[in-house]
Amino acid sequence: MAHIFLVYQPSDQRFALQLATQLQQRGLNVWPVPDPDTAPAAEPTGQDDGFEDASHFLIVAAEGGADLPFDDALATGRHVITVLRPGRSVPPALAGCPSVDFQAPFLVAVEQLVAHLTRAHAPIRPLTVEHPPPVVKPGLLPIALPAERCWRDDRMRINYVLPMVISDEDVALRLPAFLVKTGFTLADSPPPTIHAARKGGFPWFDPRRVDHTLTIEPREGMLLAHYQMARTQVRHWFPAHYHVLDREAAALYRYLAMENLDNLLKPVQRQARRALVVSWGTLIGAILVLAVVIYLIAT
Repeated sequence: MAHIFLVYQPSDQRFALQLATQLQQRGLNVWPVPDPDTAPAAEPTGQDDGFEDASHFLIVAAEGGADLPFDDALATGRHVITVLRPGRSVPPALAGCPSVDFQAPFLVAVEQLVAHLTRAHAPIRPLTVEHPPPVVKPGLLPIALPAERCWRDDRMRINYVLPMVISDEDVALRLPAFLVKTGFTLADSPPPTIHAARKGGFPWFDPRRVDHTLTIEPREGMLLAHYQMARTQVRHWFPAHYHVLDREAAALYRYLAMENLDNLLKPVQRQARRALVVSWGTLIGAILVLAVVIYLIAT
């Protein structure tokens, strides 16, 4: 089966894994996908069993100008795209091939690479349970993230996964601006974990009004975001209320990827207004029903 062949140095295995995973999740057929549970190979990936069937080649430019086995890829006359990690340059032999610079935020560069591959008619594959569709729309970063809600005793925790490659230092540097914009206050926490709390400051029935905390935990290739609050505060929430936090977590994802706060929270505000309408509508409807029942009993 035709596929996109990934060429990289052993020292770039983690980066290659993240790149291959992002492309697989967008329905592109990439091979080989590095195994995170094995040590890096002694030699760069090059010509092997998957070479002949490759219709496209992705070559991660090596550090310090080290040689990579791309001569065979060029000799095939097939599509070759160079991937540049920060601080690296295009090898002279690949100067005539398209390149994508990952000096930009990782997810933005991934979208640029996907656009290149799509225009070059790169091979696609069915999306499966192992490689589900991403939480992004084609060409866009997400407006909402899927949530996992966990109930424990009198607490509820809402978990989000932000699949991105970003250093702990960049998270610590960028996050405070987002927290201020969304009404959070930083709390003491051991690095690299970041804790923040939010209390009040929002209208009645806005889910952000309840007292809760937000914890950000950097992991390999992802960030984990956890909202936690008292169970009694969310007992009567509707899906519209939970979706406010789904959109706020996605706003955090977009901000860390693009470093731009302009109009970032508009989807969150729109969803919050929907939640208010649902809450007030339900309350008014309940009062009207109760009034009718009392009237019927009285008459």
